[in-house]
Amino acid sequence: MTVSRRINTCRGFTLVELLVALTIMAVVLGLLTNSMRFSLKTADVVESNISAIASMHQVQRALRRQLQMAVPVRRAGIDYGDELEFAATQKEMQFVAPLPGLAAGGGLYRITLRVEDDAMLGGNGGKLIMTFRSSLEGPEQQQSSRESKEIVLLAGFSDAGFSYLDTRQVTPSEWTNDWQHGDRLPDLVRLRVDYAGIADDEALDLVVAIKATSPAGYGAS
Repeated sequence: MTVSRRINTCRGFTLVELLVALTIMAVVLGLLTNSMRFSLKTADVVESNISAIASMHQVQRALRRQLQMAVPVRRAGIDYGDELEFAATQKEMQFVAPLPGLAAGGGLYRITLRVEDDAMLGGNGGKLIMTFRSSLEGPEQQQSSRESKEIVLLAGFSDAGFSYLDTRQVTPSEWTNDWQHGDRLPDLVRLRVDYAGIADDEALDLVVAIKATSPAGYGAS
């Protein structure tokens, strides 16, 4: 009788108990794995957002400096008082300006800022591209400076666009997406860049005052 009790006390796990234990362990491991994946994904998103914000601030400083120096240059061969070399829409801005710090020679350059966004697809595939080439024409210009060069200033945003303001209107002015005044540059240029997953107050919202908006002889500038 004593031997039988000792055998019953020292018995191992049954198959059912083992299966229950394995099931519980599988559930716990599954929860831990999902938790780790979520944490890693969150860390990647945060790191990506921080990088995007840092890039926006760098581009903001560069764009502000570039837009401020836009020059009201008349189109070649056009009489005094006619259209300038400037065109501006919501997705593209073309102007003439120097390029500070560029190791490609001095002088003025024809610059295009072009937005290729991904707003319709709801993604973050947008790009802000700057294309530039020398505004000099003629045989004295080197072939290398005639060729357009392209730089991607920003990438990975969902939506972006330019707007323009004319403060000289008699009636209160409003921002417009298309600049219609060919005889002068806008007083203010605005660039708005939105990123999916970044708060509106952290998006790039750049407003720049152009220093010289009219050619010499027009009066205000």
